[in-house]
Amino acid sequence: MADEDADAVRRYRQRAREVRALAKNTNDWATRAALLGIARDYEVMALARVRVGKLARSMKRNGLKPHGGRGN
Repeated sequence: MADEDADAVRRYRQRAREVRALAKNTNDWATRAALLGIARDYEVMALARVRVGKLARSMKRNGLKPHGGRGN
């Protein structure tokens, strides 16, 4: 699971870099703002994946099971 989390974080951060590069080459301010917002969202998703991965590993070390979601 840790490898999956790390891979996902790398993918999200790579996509953020790609979108920022597109924004840098865009002259339209509205398009640039939208692209930078998308890049920010990718960074937020990467950070969330890091946090979820840490929590899951911590719970596993302590013999706890993660909550299964709605109604579980």
